[in-house]
Amino acid sequence: RATSFLFSDKAIVSTFDGKPHFMFQVCDARKHTLLEANVRCYCFLQQTSSAGNGAFLQSRAMRLVHPDDELNSALLLATPAVVVHRVDRWSPLAAAAGISEAHKFPMVLPRRDDDTDAGLTVDKLRDAFRTKWFEVVVLVEGVEPSTSSQVQARHSYTQDDIAWECGFHPCVQIGEDGVVEVDLEMMNEVTPTFDPAAVPSFS
Repeated sequence: RATSFLFSDKAIVSTFDGKPHFMFQVCDARKHTLLEANVRCYCFLQQTSSAGNGAFLQSRAMRLVHPDDELNSALLLATPAVVVHRVDRWSPLAAAAGISEAHKFPMVLPRRDDDTDAGLTVDKLRDAFRTKWFEVVVLVEGVEPSTSSQVQARHSYTQDDIAWECGFHPCVQIGEDGVVEVDLEMMNEVTPTFDPAAVPSFS
């Protein structure tokens, strides 16, 4: 069942309202989508031991602004959904890039509208990830309506899967007859500019 989930080949990092945002798309290709679907994201990064014991791998939860993680990150997968993480100084992506040290274990990861971003820009992230590694693991979970079984789909993105300062090509259109048309082949197409209207939380 999990193979029916489609994830965009690329994640994008683009600027909105002066702040970098990490985004990707996900959709359920089946007619009857999961019930109570939700999404979670984790960032795996390398950190150096303060005791001088070398580098080690850490996983960090990523806060989501869309779908809102304070509302259980609920997804409606009937059409492609854009998942959005704001890269501020509390973001594990900023820690992975070596730009911010605000996100340290075991600190609680906040999400505040008035966070200072320590000069975070898409250009700084792009330059940092030329030499630094990270991997974002995406988990989409929900209940299969025909069997009531729990389903989980996984996908991941590394720095090699990022399109910078781009947007997703619209893949949902309303035809002249008023019927909504979804072109899943367009999920992997990116545009050279980011259109905030294409993301529900920004419109």
